Amino acid sequence: MDQAVVNLDKFAAVAVAPTSYLVQGQPYAAEVFLTASDSKSQPSISVNGANLDVVDGKGVYRVPTNREGIFTWSGVIKVKQTDGSIREYRTPVQTYQVARPSAVVSPDKMNVLYIGVNNPISVSAPGTPTDKVKVSMSGGSISGSGGKYNVKVSSPGTARISVAAEVAPGKTQTLSTTEFRVKRIPDPIAQFAGKTGGAMATVAIKAQNAIFAKLDNFDFDASFKVTKFSLIIAKPRADAIVLSTSGNRLSSSMKSALNGITPGSRVIFDNIIAVGPDGTPRQLNAVALTAN
Repeated sequence: MDQAVVNLDKFAAVAVAPTSYLVQGQPYAAEVFLTASDSKSQPSISVNGANLDVVDGKGVYRVPTNREGIFTWSGVIKVKQTDGSIREYRTPVQTYQVARPSAVVSPDKMNVLYIGVNNPISVSAPGTPTDKVKVSMSGGSISGSGGKYNVKVSSPGTARISVAAEVAPGKTQTLSTTEFRVKRIPDPIAQFAGKTGGAMATVAIKAQNAIFAKLDNFDFDASFKVTKFSLIIAKPRADAIVLSTSGNRLSSSMKSALNGITPGSRVIFDNIIAVGPDGTPRQLNAVALTAN
């Protein structure tokens, strides 16, 4: 110490840990030692080339945390020697981590993945930057990045999504594994002129030319196409007419038969088959209408 112009008049016990954020399973380690400083000296202290304000011989490094990620810095202290020269002392490289505030909510009864559609999921690991999070799954495939992913599954049962984090260079630790139920998309409802049954004006029935399969109250983009159906027309005091066709549009013979209905006629669409995103044929409810 006789090489520098310092008067050690401030002593303190210091504990220094390489990180203040740990994932369960990581060991915590810190150095504990005695430091001394010269409260009357004004050394030059800088961090990453920027000078710090020095009070009582100490500089305080402050930066805003408006970006998430892992950041490093190193300090340089320049002390005047007795011969007038300047000697530099460098701190070890320091690392700190900035994470976006987040909360993870996982209602058990909503842990469902549907076959045939993209199932969007969000993944966050509080305290871990998104670029250090690794997501994998069994029972399906997952794609995406930056906390936003799409999951595809193909068979009923269960699937597991695992979240891991890179806690140190070359070291990855599993943070959680969540089990999801895998289900078929619900059956749609067959509709003719927007109705599933009941009374309808004769003229309104004659004006339509197709039957549709609608999936209501379902949050995913899933559409169904009617691939075939039968039409039964029962007019008062007449034998029933039964016709079948492929697709969802009325055949010419069906249109011709409908043009002959009168009030009181029963018009029934039955044996309706529809196919959705999962490729599985579904037999839908019959649509029974009464012309009035």
